[in-house]
Amino acid sequence: MSIKKRFNQKGIIYLINEKEGTASIIGYDTINDDLIIPQSIIYNSKEYTIKDILNGSFSHSSVKSLQFSNDCKLEMIGNQAFCYSLITSIKIPSQVTRIGKGSFSYCNQLISIEFANDSKLQIIDEEAFAYTPLQKIIIPSQVTRISKRVFLNCYKLKIIEFINDSKLQSIEYQAFKNTSIESFTIPSEVTEIGEDFFEFAQNLKTFK
Repeated sequence: MSIKKRFNQKGIIYLINEKEGTASIIGYDTINDDLIIPQSIIYNSKEYTIKDILNGSFSHSSVKSLQFSNDCKLEMIGNQAFCYSLITSIKIPSQVTRIGKGSFSYCNQLISIEFANDSKLQIIDEEAFAYTPLQKIIIPSQVTRISKRVFLNCYKLKIIEFINDSKLQSIEYQAFKNTSIESFTIPSEVTEIGEDFFEFAQNLKTFK
């Protein structure tokens, strides 16, 4: 059985898994506007690699800018991890494979989401970026699924681009409902498109 302990460092609360030598971010008690997530932390003279940000960790927080170390090993951003926060921009580390449900939903100051060139992201879960003022996003090539209502009511979203070798297979129900996207090209690997995925996207002029 894994032994897990809570540990607080610089206002961030971690859950330590001593057996696996990993740490998860589970919350905060004090937080600055600008946050830097390291590759690892030291607890009782032992190094623990930070693997995930768990559900609701920074929900309703005042964090505005989030940066990760260049050697970051983060693999997952949990459900509602940053929802209703004041975050304005984020660059998702290359090792992240999943962005959970509502992770950045209702972040009404979020204008920039970037992904590493070698991003391993595969799944963007339901409502991950819903109700945000994003204007442009480039979907990494390894993403296979854009889930339900991922960009719901992103009224300012005008541009969505896919990398040439996109592995996208599924675009789910109302994924782009109430956006301002003007042009959309379905990646060649897509085999499933949900109902109303562009409902009320009234600015859409080119679709192919």
